[in-house]
Amino acid sequence: MRQKRVMLREKQCKEQLAEPADYENRDAVYREMLKLLRLSHPHKEDLRRRGLKEEEISRMERLGYRSTCPEDSVAVARRLIKSGCNLKGVPGFFVNRNGDWEAAFYKKNSGYLRPAWSVDGYLAAFQIRLDVPYQKRKYVWLSSAKLNKGCSPGSPVSLSGDPEARRVFVTEGILKAEITHQRTGETYIGNPGVMNYKELKQMLVQLKERGLREVVEANDMDKLMRLTCREDYGTACRTCSADGPDCPKKRDKREQIRKSCLKLYEICEELSLSCHRAAWDTDEEGMWQEQYKGIDDWELREPEDSYGNVAA
Repeated sequence: MRQKRVMLREKQCKEQLAEPADYENRDAVYREMLKLLRLSHPHKEDLRRRGLKEEEISRMERLGYRSTCPEDSVAVARRLIKSGCNLKGVPGFFVNRNGDWEAAFYKKNSGYLRPAWSVDGYLAAFQIRLDVPYQKRKYVWLSSAKLNKGCSPGSPVSLSGDPEARRVFVTEGILKAEITHQRTGETYIGNPGVMNYKELKQMLVQLKERGLREVVEANDMDKLMRLTCREDYGTACRTCSADGPDCPKKRDKREQIRKSCLKLYEICEELSLSCHRAAWDTDEEGMWQEQYKGIDDWELREPEDSYGNVAA
């Protein structure tokens, strides 16, 4: 009997979920949704603190960087339906307990949207830069997975720049990729997770068909950090039983990044694409100086902070 009840619940759960809409349908809904949202002053200030200029922020707002609105979650869905949008299968929308369609905007995931763009120029999904980190997470997807008539967006990579570029940079994070593209004009792929290989490979295949020849790995400089223990991991250091001068947490972090880099090189070799590493903020021995971690940090640095180097 218990097994039958479990199977029945699973069946009901599957019946409640929706098949994800294709990118074309998602794009149509998301573009209409953006017309109803704006980028708030506090979120513009966050981008300014990162070092972005006003024209760069304006371009990002036009691309879909907008603030969420928990208080209008039902109203947004209603206005989209009234404008002719079909919300079924669009990640981030679901049917609530009252039978009304609703956008998955809550106080818990309050923040600003970061659009993920496909090679074909479709708005495929959104990540949210949280105002208040949740369980140490700064970013979550706009998702309605496990909700009635809702679904997950998956984990798509995002393209910032020219889809027909001969050279593309690959880095960790959608926001990081867009910021660096805005500052440099180079084409970037923002990978939402360093272990997100499948989606990354699919985009590289698409870009190669459009003329891509060269890939530059621009993951964070953790890949070249020194492992010396300086007791800088907070409370974790109190219970650390490491026997030696190296920090085990730093070792694990560096190895994770390096495995991601190695996987990118393997993908590029399989696709016959040239691939090499970008490095910055390094010392004479080629190790990270721990001032500028991400490629965005480096490109947005103040002019007087010109020490170090970039190798690509």
